[in-house]
Amino acid sequence: MGGGRAFLGVAGALAVVAQGCVSYDMYDRKVKESEANRAGLMAADVAVGNAKKEAELARLRQAALEKELAAANQRLANTDTVVEAKYKSLKEQYERMLGELRNEQGTEWTINQETGGVVLEESVFFAPGKAELKSDRFTALDGLIAKLNSPDFATKAIEIAGHTDSDPIARSSWKDNYQLSAERARAVLMYFQKKGIGPERLFLSGYGPSRPRSEKKSENRRVELVLHERA
Repeated sequence: MGGGRAFLGVAGALAVVAQGCVSYDMYDRKVKESEANRAGLMAADVAVGNAKKEAELARLRQAALEKELAAANQRLANTDTVVEAKYKSLKEQYERMLGELRNEQGTEWTINQETGGVVLEESVFFAPGKAELKSDRFTALDGLIAKLNSPDFATKAIEIAGHTDSDPIARSSWKDNYQLSAERARAVLMYFQKKGIGPERLFLSGYGPSRPRSEKKSENRRVELVLHERA
């Protein structure tokens, strides 16, 4: 009997110890879980703080970009205003020069108010369907060329733009109206070069029927001389 009681006592003690060990392990796990949670919360706080900083930096960058864009738009607007003013001044100067020519030579020069270009009418400067300049118009062109080579205009670029009506090519050898318009512009360009205008100032365009001047077909068949500021 005494031995049995001793055995029960030892078993009970072992059970208590065992229960104590289980409680400690659970406590340890809870502590570790709590520490892990705390570390996770701290990391989350850091991440939130970093995100806020990045958002603020992004806002500042956006504000800076918007400021730069506004400044660029303002510069562009100022540039457009300057260019427009220069073009207006050049157009007015060009018109005054043509008025002087009219008084000196008695030649009536027509200006396309939309483009500011001097109009060489087909009926005056070219034969129908032909690209060669009429020789009896050389004197008038020579007076214009002398003015374009004067100090007032010597730095300006000259666009020589050919135009036609919309009627399809029927009897001439040209492939289409674009070719005819370009060849007429080329004839004027070559004459201008021959008379001393530098080739670096001249460029030609063949618009064919794409830029009509009027509802009258006869007014659309022309070459225009348009001045431009050189870059």
